[in-house]
Amino acid sequence: MSKDEIGSSHLINIRRHFNLAKDQLQSPFNFPEHKKQVVVVSNNYKLLLALHDLTDKENAQMRNARSKTPDILVFSGTVKIIDRSYLGKKDWETFCDYLEEVNSECDLPVYDENNEILYSEPIFDDTPLIIIEDAQNNINEIFKHPHKAKGGVYYIDQNSIELIIHLTRKLLREGSFFVCRVKAEVEI
Repeated sequence: MSKDEIGSSHLINIRRHFNLAKDQLQSPFNFPEHKKQVVVVSNNYKLLLALHDLTDKENAQMRNARSKTPDILVFSGTVKIIDRSYLGKKDWETFCDYLEEVNSECDLPVYDENNEILYSEPIFDDTPLIIIEDAQNNINEIFKHPHKAKGGVYYIDQNSIELIIHLTRKLLREGSFFVCRVKAEVEI
């Protein structure tokens, strides 16, 4: 077998592995409630494969929140990893509007039109967000920032897969914390 055939065979195996994993991700029957969830919106195959391996090792599950769907709003998770360019500006703004609504202070209890209590406790979405982006493009000027507590949003270059995996592992194990600690541990 030539080097080209070996390389092609390797890429075909990676593609098969990814397609199998993607099919499993999109099945609503593969998500037991007792497992931690990593919700991902990305088309970065290397990252998706690395996250799939991580969730297997951590006894967690990965959900593929597809772009141009309400998945990012519907899927709950321990951590959400979002490529805003892949998600799209309109869907990102809808997600940010949702975060602003649920994370804003409001008078409680909240009543419906029949004067019945809708909810009496504050509703917050404190899911850590890892926002992955192409470091060469300055897309922070294009996309608005999410309404989240300090320490709950991490901006990382999408090609820094090792850092994304390390941070995701830490978030699965420990919850939210300051990202400078992670950078020091990975030694970037």
